[in-house]
Amino acid sequence: MEPNPSSKVTRNYQASHNSVRSVNDTYIQDAHKSALDSEDFVSTYRAARRIFLDTGLTAEDILTLSDKFWDAHMAGSCVVDTAAATIATIHGNLCMGTIVPHAAKQMDLLPLLARLERFEVCGDFMLTEVGHGLDARNIETTATLSKDGKSLDLHTPSLAAAKSMPPTTPLGGIPKVAVVFAQLVIDGKMHGVRTFVVHLTDGTRMRPGISTVLLPQRPGNRALDHAITRFTHVRLNRADLLGEIDSTGNERQFFLSQIHRVSVGGLALSLANIPASRAAAYLCYSFSKHRKVIDPNTNLSVPVLSFPTQYGPIISAAAHAAVMESAGRFFISTFQTEGLPEMLRQALVCIFKATITYTTQHHLSELIDRCGWRGLFAHNKIAEIQLGLKGNSIAEGDVMVLCIRLASELLQSNSPVALYEQGLLSSLRTHLAPTPSPSTTSPQNTNTTAHRSTTFSRNVTPRAVPLIQAIGHRFAYDSALDNDAVRKELLAVWEADVMLSDAGWYVGNTNVTMEDLHARRVEAVGQALPLLEDVIAEWGMERWFGGVPVVGGRVEEEFLRGLPGFEGEVGKGVRSLL
Repeated sequence: MEPNPSSKVTRNYQASHNSVRSVNDTYIQDAHKSALDSEDFVSTYRAARRIFLDTGLTAEDILTLSDKFWDAHMAGSCVVDTAAATIATIHGNLCMGTIVPHAAKQMDLLPLLARLERFEVCGDFMLTEVGHGLDARNIETTATLSKDGKSLDLHTPSLAAAKSMPPTTPLGGIPKVAVVFAQLVIDGKMHGVRTFVVHLTDGTRMRPGISTVLLPQRPGNRALDHAITRFTHVRLNRADLLGEIDSTGNERQFFLSQIHRVSVGGLALSLANIPASRAAAYLCYSFSKHRKVIDPNTNLSVPVLSFPTQYGPIISAAAHAAVMESAGRFFISTFQTEGLPEMLRQALVCIFKATITYTTQHHLSELIDRCGWRGLFAHNKIAEIQLGLKGNSIAEGDVMVLCIRLASELLQSNSPVALYEQGLLSSLRTHLAPTPSPSTTSPQNTNTTAHRSTTFSRNVTPRAVPLIQAIGHRFAYDSALDNDAVRKELLAVWEADVMLSDAGWYVGNTNVTMEDLHARRVEAVGQALPLLEDVIAEWGMERWFGGVPVVGGRVEEEFLRGLPGFEGEVGKGVRSLL
């Protein structure tokens, strides 16, 4: 029945609906305005420069993936300012990392690398487009070789081909150069994706032919100029092309070799979850020591740290950080195995990323809650770090999509995985067994493990992430078990947490009960509790986070005194609380 437009109820509903829509429209309109001063962006880039230079990374470190390179991505500086750290990692890993392998043959790149190494110019990386993310081989930006072969014309043919979302604007007040990926066109024919060095801005204005649109700010982060960028017939020199103009061998492998720093970045960015977990545990621990409540049993003031609901999540986050550092170093070592095919490197990155990303988000969300209202504010860092890491889970490949692709490959092989993984694989293969129906007997549907098939989408896709995580858990456990740097008490906590995260499988497929799983965790946390203070002190997180207000005491008092205030006339004999 259609509503009666003249009825009072309908008129009230429409008025309410229009009012809500008006609020939403206003919100969208405000997104087109930048409420941030340009100095905010300059400040972020200054911080990015400090972070990068503090690592001491050289072009050689970036090329060879030295220990210093990996350690830099596990330092507290990676999460103390997530916006600045984003700029620093794009600059070092993606931009410099793509350019430096070509410097031996293209000597004209050396002066640019020297400036990048000193952060006198900021590096960008421009692969994905508005219409092309994980299908980056299909990008539409073109670089057309001139008839004389001496120059190229870089052009964005449509909005779908605009580059998204590298921070490319002049707002940072620093010159920028980018590694830009485009389809090479010679005599009207496409010759595949190639890489070019393109100067974007001198720090005050964009280069002629390059236009960029500032995207609205991401919630919780400091100012970062994510943008949509277009090229309008920008002239490039032949020397701006990285590598040879002719491709050799398999086109897919050639493309993967050009974007090899993406898989490096997937692993490096995932490592940031380790200092993130430590920072959050340190902040919540410090808060919990200072925050006092009255114990109803004794009527005495006690720190909230004395309650299992408070120290339990902190210990779990600490255990997660310890085991993931061990796992991370295992994956780094395996990733750097000489001669390892690029596809296997990508699989390793996917496994580690899936294993660490979702669990870190869980721990950070829990620790935000444990800090009460303080945890909600960006200045107390945990919420800011959590939002920053959400970006990392999408950067260098959406972790869920990567898991779906890898699950498809695993289900078509006899991968030697542990009991838990084998159980999951066996269950999933049952769903994929071909059945005598038109959908599975037709030629186009015989491969039921193809990750775009209907059968796969319905039965496997929703379980792809747990499958890949299970494999990661086995690698992580094995690496930590033989690592003296991982306290066995923390490993026991981590193991108990992992089993509880999929308790149904363990109860249904092993001899343990739900009570057994909970009892195991209670015992493990109890054994780890006496070590907590020493574990947190060893991290040295106070270097980066000791001045965050949530740590409490004088730090929070001084912060509150410095906030803008509003007060009425104070009566006689009455003192301001602040």
